[in-house]
Amino acid sequence: MGNQVYGLPPTADQLLEDLVRACAADLAGPTAGSVPSELRLDAPSGTRYAYALPTAGPPTRSVSAVLNDRRTIRDFAPGPLPAKVLGEVLKATLSQDRRMASGETEAGNGLTPVVVVRAATGIEPGVYEAGAAGNCLYWHGALSQEAWRLLFFQSQLESAPVLILMAGSPAAAWHRDAAQGYLRLVRRAGAAAYAGWLAALQQGYDGCLMGSTLPSPQLNEAAGFDPAGRRPLIALAIGLRVESPG
Repeated sequence: MGNQVYGLPPTADQLLEDLVRACAADLAGPTAGSVPSELRLDAPSGTRYAYALPTAGPPTRSVSAVLNDRRTIRDFAPGPLPAKVLGEVLKATLSQDRRMASGETEAGNGLTPVVVVRAATGIEPGVYEAGAAGNCLYWHGALSQEAWRLLFFQSQLESAPVLILMAGSPAAAWHRDAAQGYLRLVRRAGAAAYAGWLAALQQGYDGCLMGSTLPSPQLNEAAGFDPAGRRPLIALAIGLRVESPG
């Protein structure tokens, strides 16, 4: 009866599709043409291809199931994140942004997942960038354990095996549509990170969205972050939750 009264779609999948279409329409706005090369979100020098990420099997949980019982998890169990789960999360973030902001990446106003790996199967710990399709990683540099620990406002988040930061170029967004362009960029990053969280949940893993991490000179250097041209906009920690006793 509720669906008839409020006109809601009959399934969670259709509801998500309707929300994506509504957000895409809201994000569409005036643009100033393609972003000049000097303002684009380019990878730092020294970046090199590192790993292909395997494909995971079908999701173990439906969208409806994860929407009904999702919880923010800050205490993660020991052990690495499977590379195939990381690949699914990265693909979900990039696919979501392409759906919500069609043409922005091609115009030079894209989002890039920067991946900080503490423990993932078959992947050396360090700082990476996802390929355009989310199916591979490019190496940026190392990150010490102490630098990893200092990223987090809450100490229990240090147990997460992987941290994903959605990065964008405020300068490119401003070029596209001034202040409104930057606000759209931040909203896109949030939606992409949330899609990655849902993808992790569908694979049986958990996560925690964070508005930011603490400043880190070592991470900034490795990932090539700077306030105007390449800035982390939101973070997602993923892993397995610590099961409650009993």
